[in-house]
Amino acid sequence: MEARKVQRLGTTSLVVTLPRDWVKRNGLKPGDLVYILEEGEGLRIELPEAVKKARRLEAVKLNADKLPDPLIAGKLTSCFYILGIEDAIIESEKGPLSEELVSALRRSAARLSGVEVVEESPSRVYVKTLLDISRISPPSILRQLIIAITKLTDLLVEVVEGKAVNQQEFVELGAEVFRLQHLVIKHLISASLGKTSDEEQRKMNSAYMIAASLIGLLGDHISKMALELMRAGEFYKLTPRDREIIEDLLRNLRDLGNNTIGGLVSSSTKRILECFKGISDMKAKLQEAKRVASPEAMYFISKIEDCLRILEIVDNTAICTSLLVKSPWIERVEQG
Repeated sequence: MEARKVQRLGTTSLVVTLPRDWVKRNGLKPGDLVYILEEGEGLRIELPEAVKKARRLEAVKLNADKLPDPLIAGKLTSCFYILGIEDAIIESEKGPLSEELVSALRRSAARLSGVEVVEESPSRVYVKTLLDISRISPPSILRQLIIAITKLTDLLVEVVEGKAVNQQEFVELGAEVFRLQHLVIKHLISASLGKTSDEEQRKMNSAYMIAASLIGLLGDHISKMALELMRAGEFYKLTPRDREIIEDLLRNLRDLGNNTIGGLVSSSTKRILECFKGISDMKAKLQEAKRVASPEAMYFISKIEDCLRILEIVDNTAICTSLLVKSPWIERVEQG
């Protein structure tokens, strides 16, 4: 926090100078218009949309000749997407783009909502985002995310039970998790660049960002467990007791995930704290499982434990956010 003196201008006006670095970073010059928003006992300075739009990066040109690895182009496409860069041109000045690079761009575009390769030539690819971000609701997307995670978990239970499950189902659900995760993060980053004086909404957006990132990681863990078990087949030689233990733990994990995200998007302190208790109970179950399960089952139990740690971080984030936003047993008091 920086302190500045209030100075007199003329006979009736008081002024405070703006920090030099902030002025330079935002490209302000004498005569530019800024908005002053009153927030409780404080003030906040906002730039007009015209100024903000001028300093946003909405289109980029990527020199493919300088990429250390052609596959990075696909990763960068995802980054452009979530950062709100609507148009990306990838081109080479030295000759045709490699098939590996072009394939990476196509795969990346196909995995993201509203992204298309709109132009393609031997030395140039134009990727464009065609999406109205204002129509997206982060709580709704988070609910869809946890539904996809629930389906993944239920499929994993079927694999543990020894049922025949098509591997493609996991691939498709994993792609859905990726798509939804990037969609909600894109929206939240876009919102952070827009004007909002709603302090509570800013806090919730931060929590949604963390939750979306971690839920995507949770889905990746569950998919890997399933694919590992499907590939290894009888290698693990899980006993009926092992299967029963793992199935019970997975169902617990699924229910905790539903309740944690449900508590976060509804800002329900009661529900979030119930999840906190549920996580503590599941930790005890995991310790008991480690004691009685066979060595072959320990790989899956340790992976479920990793998943629980991820959910615990989401729940801790939800607890902190809900207590800052509203809580029936916390009263804010003024000091001094």
